[in-house]
Amino acid sequence: MTGRFPEPDQIFEDKYRVERLLGSGGFARVYLAEQIDLGRKVAIKILSLRVNSATSPETSEDESALESIALRFEREARIISQLNSAQTITIYDYGRTGDGLLYMVMEFVDGVELSEIAVPIAPRRALKILRQVLQSLHEAHARDLLHRDLKPANIMVYEHYGQKDQVKLLDFGIAKAIGDVANGAGADLTATDSLIGTPRYMSPEQIRGKDMGPASDIYSLGLVTYELLMGSKAITNTDSIEILGAHLAPESFRIPREDILHPQLVRLVNKMLSKELSERYASVSEVLEDLDAVEQLHGDLRLAGPPDITRPPGDETAIADLDESFIEAIDDDFMGSFDHFDSEPMGDKRTKRAVALVVLLVVVLVGIGFVLWQDSSPAETKEALVEETLEGAEEVEAPPVKPMPVVTVIRTRPSGASVWSGDRLIGMAPVQFTSERYEFPLTVRATFAEQSVEKTLEKPGGEFWLDIAVPADEDALAERAGTSVSDEDTEEPAQEAAAQKNTPTAPVAKPRPKPRPMPQPKPKPKPKPEPADNDGGDTLKYLPLE
Repeated sequence: MTGRFPEPDQIFEDKYRVERLLGSGGFARVYLAEQIDLGRKVAIKILSLRVNSATSPETSEDESALESIALRFEREARIISQLNSAQTITIYDYGRTGDGLLYMVMEFVDGVELSEIAVPIAPRRALKILRQVLQSLHEAHARDLLHRDLKPANIMVYEHYGQKDQVKLLDFGIAKAIGDVANGAGADLTATDSLIGTPRYMSPEQIRGKDMGPASDIYSLGLVTYELLMGSKAITNTDSIEILGAHLAPESFRIPREDILHPQLVRLVNKMLSKELSERYASVSEVLEDLDAVEQLHGDLRLAGPPDITRPPGDETAIADLDESFIEAIDDDFMGSFDHFDSEPMGDKRTKRAVALVVLLVVVLVGIGFVLWQDSSPAETKEALVEETLEGAEEVEAPPVKPMPVVTVIRTRPSGASVWSGDRLIGMAPVQFTSERYEFPLTVRATFAEQSVEKTLEKPGGEFWLDIAVPADEDALAERAGTSVSDEDTEEPAQEAAAQKNTPTAPVAKPRPKPRPMPQPKPKPKPKPEPADNDGGDTLKYLPLE
């Protein structure tokens, strides 16, 4: 496939006007666009399987891998088109362009990923989100489809005409037909030697390669619900092997104390998280039935604030309880299969959480002391002490939130210039990079033909053009080509010049300190003009290297 991704303001497939890039990863990009004939916003997911044969020749293995990705993309479109739930993303169109791009056009949801919402959240709000995801899964499971990649990043939360916390379930890209493999009805496109999914939210049976069913999606959704209620991940490790070990350890994840939430809510979440299939919910209908009972309870459902959780159950003995044969199987090649997964930023989240809890504890202790002191101190003394305390108190700043990576694109005229940040080469234009790799404001320098131009980018995101003024005088052009020519020679086509020398390709002239003398007197050199702007309409003729 040789197709190139579209650019902003470009008309894609004669009916979609591309507005901006929403995200990218691997072979795919997602754009916000407008469907011209209907005037509605859409999201276009485009897959390009272009291989640069000059740098990495395509092999039969490459062709097989690319074809597998293309088939998975097509299957995702077919799966989404079968689902009609209001909580599942809707697909409008699918196809392949003339130059080999695969694309699907979906509804545009103007919201945020669940992973971007600050946790913990109120239990009833968490249950509202949980119910909507269950409704989407209920239809998918009824059609014998498993999602297999449930995680906060695949759950979109948005507001619809004043109704907050509406949910859309995204990305059925690795969904699997439950009965296909068992019945021999079709090959599983993800059945390779590598795991497919996100390790932090995989079920134990998914990691072991065992038969999966609706209970596998319920386990993953239970981990998401745990985060919403407790404000921390059930697995706090960041190492992939430790994460897998925590899932395979015999002890199930549980709400750490039953006095934090209502007991019925605690039982519901713990049952979703059971590692024993016989103790876990077997179907979405069972979860919804217990969820109905919990939602009918009165009150907030939270009995106390979330505890100080540093290592939830399952982390301490996760690696120790792993089977030795499984550990030996996790070699470099196996772990390399996670390269294409959505990775989580290695932020100092544990430190931030600890600081927040310390501040909360100080506030609680001060409040208790204030109540006791209210009953024993005279009014005048109280007012004086309160004023003194407020004057001496230091304002505690909340730790900064790490921003989401933003894609910046740099293009140059002429194209192909080297783009630098200080002494660090970013790449050859056009080049794109994410904000997490560089600090802003960022000064970039584009270099071409010994000419350069600098530009300071105040903030990441967007597309920037750098115009490089290339010398237009003929002496400079001749020196760059490795020879000296006359006015007549520069206008002569390269093919005629080669034919006059009666050779297929003339040897490249050796560079000399000065231009060699010409047969006719050379006119008095004219003063060199100012560098011309390539966008000014002047055509520069370069003498081909012969």
